Amino acid sequence: MDAVSVIKNNMDAEKILRYYKIDFKYFGEYIRCCCPIHKGDNPTAFVINKDFLWCCHTNDCGAGDVFTLVEILEDIEFPQAVKKVAKILDIDIDSLVIAERKNDYLKDVERFMKYIKSKKKRKTDVKEYEIKAELHSVKKFRNFKEETLRHFDLTLAHKIELEKKDGGTFTFYERLVIPIIVNGIRIGISLRKTKAKDNPKWFHAPPSMETGEILYNIDSCKEYSEIIVCEGMFDVWRWYEAGFKNAVCTFGAHLTEEQCRTILKSGKDVVWSYDGDNAGLTATKNAIDKMRYKANQWVIKMPDGVDPGSCEIHELQELYKNRERIL
Repeated sequence: MDAVSVIKNNMDAEKILRYYKIDFKYFGEYIRCCCPIHKGDNPTAFVINKDFLWCCHTNDCGAGDVFTLVEILEDIEFPQAVKKVAKILDIDIDSLVIAERKNDYLKDVERFMKYIKSKKKRKTDVKEYEIKAELHSVKKFRNFKEETLRHFDLTLAHKIELEKKDGGTFTFYERLVIPIIVNGIRIGISLRKTKAKDNPKWFHAPPSMETGEILYNIDSCKEYSEIIVCEGMFDVWRWYEAGFKNAVCTFGAHLTEEQCRTILKSGKDVVWSYDGDNAGLTATKNAIDKMRYKANQWVIKMPDGVDPGSCEIHELQELYKNRERIL
């Protein structure tokens, strides 16, 4: 095996970054930091994956692998960069041949760069979602306060037209309408049935909106140092009534990689508040494992079969007071 292959098989991105005194944070599966090439101050501009493929998406620094970066930072040729990386990682390559990288590496770099650029483009091209219905204010729903319903802009549509994935349209009747706001833009809506016989219970529109990439109510959490993560929208509303404006929901008992990245990017502490059923307990365990060593975590142990949305305000306040730190 040649030196390059040995180094790649023993890659330690953190060690490389620490050697060059580069501050970094994990955002899900990726590492982000200020670009060490153009010396920018955007702490998420430089993206690195586990194989140390990197891309700068705010300047013209391009993309590459660990050897490319070291070549640029040290102003040296490829063979010297290989030796430098081996030295940083404490890998003995004295008896190994330093062979040029195969062209496959360029394809990997290009694919990685295109993926990062496409993620950025998708997020910046979001347009305001148009609701094709006459909306009526809702003053009473379950046991929520009227002020809460106004705050989260709950309305009722007697008839609402929605787009299909294939471009056609269909109609729902008597649906509660909840706007989904991200970065101040209504990117979509969630519809909740009002009649037991109707299906589905929940429906999200437009079809292009991926709820797995969204944390409901995240816009309201910007000024807080922690967020409370729960399953559903009504859980968020109950936390709001209990005095906690910093609750978000993951649209179900599952934390996706994209939602995980959003939390890590915010730099906030996390309080897990999933339901007290088997699905909620499993979701809590999986979420804690995903975020372990990446963020400060606490967990709220809900009573068996209980969700935050069904709790009394004083019960939620007590549960929060007794939250447990995850070490």
